[in-house]
Amino acid sequence: MHNSKASSLIVTIKMQEQALAFFNEIRCKHYPAYCNYVDAHITLFHKLPSEVHSIHDLLEQTANRNQFELYISSVKQLNSSVSFIVDSPELLSIHKQLQKQFNSYLTTKDRKKIRPHITVQNKVTVYKAQQTALLLSKDFKPFTFQAVGFSTYLFSKNKWMHQKDYLFSST
Repeated sequence: MHNSKASSLIVTIKMQEQALAFFNEIRCKHYPAYCNYVDAHITLFHKLPSEVHSIHDLLEQTANRNQFELYISSVKQLNSSVSFIVDSPELLSIHKQLQKQFNSYLTTKDRKKIRPHITVQNKVTVYKAQQTALLLSKDFKPFTFQAVGFSTYLFSKNKWMHQKDYLFSST
C-alpha cells in the first residue's frame, strides 16, 4: 500500500468551458459557500497515490483519444445532495479500463462501478435538497456537452490543488 501521509490524487473528467461555467453557476446558487471550494466536476477516482508515476503515464496514454459527448439525462436528489446524472457509454468504458490498470492502487470506493454525476448541491437539509431538485427539474431538458480530457488534483489537508490536465484531441 502507498504512503498514507502523501497527498492523494483525484482524477476527474475535464468538461468543455461552457458546460463548466453552467454547472459552476448552479453550484454558486445552491452549494453552501463555506464548503464550495472546488469547481463542478465528474470524479473518476477519489484517492490514488500521487507519487506513483505510472498512474500519470497511463492517464497520458488514455488521453490519446478524441473528445467525446457526455449526456445529462436527469436531475437527482439523494438525501442532502442534488446532482445532474451523466450518461456516457464511452466514459464508463474508459473508467473500467483505468480501473483494471490502476487495480493495485484502488480504494474500495474506487473499485465500484462508477455512477457519473455532477453535484450542484450538498451538505444541506434534505428539505432544501428536495426544493432545489424540484426547481432544477421543473424546466429540465436533457442536453449534451464534450468531455475534453482528464484533470488531476492533489488532495491534501482538505484542499484540492489542480495538478495537470491531460487533453483529448478535438474532433
